[in-house]
Amino acid sequence: MPRYSRGYVVYNAAQATRIDIKNRERELLEVGRDIPSQDEINTILTGVSEHWRPLLVSAAFTGMRASELRGLPWDAVDFENRIIRVRQRADHWGTLGPPKTAAGRREIPMRGPSSRCCGSGVWPTRSAGTASCSAR
Repeated sequence: MPRYSRGYVVYNAAQATRIDIKNRERELLEVGRDIPSQDEINTILTGVSEHWRPLLVSAAFTGMRASELRGLPWDAVDFENRIIRVRQRADHWGTLGPPKTAAGRREIPMRGPSSRCCGSGVWPTRSAGTASCSAR
């Protein structure tokens, strides 16, 4: 029984809220239109400087969110076991916080390009508003 009908609150403020269930009917993402194709990813990675390569390879091959990549510290990258541990994120302003959801706290295996590229020990970061490079 709702709390408002038991006298705890005057009215249900959320009663008029409607949830749009048509989200299930939205068009699916399409490779080449919404997501870069493998050829497009290869073109991007071929043209990128070595400074940004670990970040872009990780973005392309791990499925991490941008905020998770921004908040990724070196101690969360286990090169020996080839695992990235996601346990925090950073918003656009660099403020650290927990992942968006409980499922966001996870371990991601580094396979293929991500394991080879991230072994360089160099990760692009923002420091005092300028791009810089942090060493492991």
